Amino acid sequence: MAWGRSRMKNNNELSTPAGQSSSRLGLPWLMCICVAFLVLIILTGFAIMVTVLALHPHKPRYRIQDVQITQLTVSNRPLQTLTQTSDPFDAVLNSNIIVTVESYNRNHHLSIYNTRLLVILYYSGKEIGRAYFVPFHQHRQNTTVVQGVVSIRDCELRHSDSASLKAAVARNAVILQSKLAARVKFRHGIWKSSWHRWFRVRCDLVVSTITAPTGSHLLYKKC
Repeated sequence: MAWGRSRMKNNNELSTPAGQSSSRLGLPWLMCICVAFLVLIILTGFAIMVTVLALHPHKPRYRIQDVQITQLTVSNRPLQTLTQTSDPFDAVLNSNIIVTVESYNRNHHLSIYNTRLLVILYYSGKEIGRAYFVPFHQHRQNTTVVQGVVSIRDCELRHSDSASLKAAVARNAVILQSKLAARVKFRHGIWKSSWHRWFRVRCDLVVSTITAPTGSHLLYKKC
């Protein structure tokens, strides 16, 4: 019996190293898979970088082509809406303004997706409204013109701003500021960038009103 127990003990001692060696054999395979996955990520990133450098994407050009004020009224706020008699915001602005934007894709090999485009208008440094444009795609070396409407409803104005705006309307020359923001993706063949790029343009504008002899249109622009 003692000899049998000794033999079983010897067999167990012999079998233990075999189990350990099999687990050690599995480790290199796991390491190989991890290394291969890491190499694949590096090669993919390198390929994307080479593609971008080879195509050398140029940023699209945006410009505000025209601005038309189709309706504009400045009225005093009702007394019951004023928090106090000395409330500086004693007037409200209501207006509809059509903004025409030109987008030029100057790339020879890349088309672009304008996934988001908006124009924000300011009067005397105060935001008065925004125009959101429908997303659109542009082919290579393509110029696209789009329009958006800034609908301004009950925008509060300070007394000094309402007075200066009324005077500007009487002169048929309203001074505005604009900020255009565009979010873009690039595409070449089946490749499409997974990242977005933002482009921004700021301008000072002078717009005639609808009562002007030639109607409302953009008189002056500085970007």
